[in-house]
Amino acid sequence: MQKRKQVQPLRRSYPTLLKWRQAQGLSQRDAAARLGMTQTSYSRAELGEVCPRKDALRRVIAETGVPLEVLVGIA
Repeated sequence: MQKRKQVQPLRRSYPTLLKWRQAQGLSQRDAAARLGMTQTSYSRAELGEVCPRKDALRRVIAETGVPLEVLVGIA
């Protein structure tokens, strides 16, 4: 019996989030606090390891002014 390959979920980084943070001169800890997230959650979102929850995405969009389509890289 052959072992099945595990399908890895797509990892999506958020380069716009990184650019926003750098443009603001913020550390990950400061950016996370501004967005109401933990530093770990923010870091994992920036790296694409996790997708922020809807409420966090709304705060990101409101704070950065970046449309969702641009933020997630589909525009």
